[in-house]
Parts: sequence; C-alpha cells; structure tokens
Amino acid sequence: MELCDGAIILACSLLRPGGSLVMKFFTGKEDQLLTKRMNFMFEKTYRMKPDACRLESREMYIVGRRFRREFTPTEVFSVGEVV
Repeated sequence: MELCDGAIILACSLLRPGGSLVMKFFTGKEDQLLTKRMNFMFEKTYRMKPDACRLESREMYIVGRRFRREFTPTEVFSVGEVV
C-alpha cells in the first residue's frame, strides 16, 4: 500500500486533467481507503481482478480515469481520515 501512496503523490504533481492511473495492490484493511482517495481524484474508478490471477490471490488492480485537477498530497490523504 505504501507504493500506491507513492504513486498517488506522483500523480498529484505529474498528471494532467483527464489523465489515468493504474495501480496493483493487495487487498487488506487499507484498500477501502485507497478506493476513497482514487474516487476523490478521478471521475471514474474501477477495481478489477484479472482472470489470469489465482482465485486465492489477494492481488487486485485499481484504475483511475479522467483525473479531475491537480491536488496537493495533503488534500488527497485527508480523504477518509478520522478527524
């Protein structure tokens, strides 16, 4: 999940509006938070598990389409946090 966080930080400064981001992650306690952050950043978000993955694998992919605008990492990482 830390690699996904790093990709989100890069996306905040590198992606142009309308851009896309694809990340591989392993399901666990933080994957819902990742989905909330991606929904905040992108107009469309998809979670998928390719048919080539084993059924018992926790491997998933999340795809963000149509980046909304430039965000600061602080804005994105405050999404879903308990205040």
